Amino acid sequence: GTTYSPCLGGTAEMAAAEDINATMADEIGGQIPPDFICPITQELMRDPVIALDGHSYERDAITQWFGQGRIKSPLTNAPLGSRHLTPNHTLRKAIDNFLTEEMPHLRDQQNQLDNLEAAIKLREADLANQASKNMVPKDEYDRVM
Repeated sequence: GTTYSPCLGGTAEMAAAEDINATMADEIGGQIPPDFICPITQELMRDPVIALDGHSYERDAITQWFGQGRIKSPLTNAPLGSRHLTPNHTLRKAIDNFLTEEMPHLRDQQNQLDNLEAAIKLREADLANQASKNMVPKDEYDRVM
């Protein structure tokens, strides 16, 4: 499936994140309840939200959908009237419980991915800060960012 991740550049970290996502996608096939899968990304939701169409989506995916100027339902193409999103705490808890009880290895992989993405964001912020102070060569900043 399509991965909606932060900008990772062409780094080894990006390849590692893609490997984890690919492994998770392989694991997901037919084993995870379909309601746990984002209709946009076709991946297991981590932060499900409900749009005005009543359907749940991964927050980053639907936010990106709206960011592209779309204000229609990704599933029905019906006008939504608003970009308002409500956290789906019940679904998030059901996904967490399912992973804990049925697929702890996926939870571990997801935690690895979360840690990797957090480390990448910190590194990008550090490079941006250093670049703003002219402390990083521009070519290295451009390569990573």
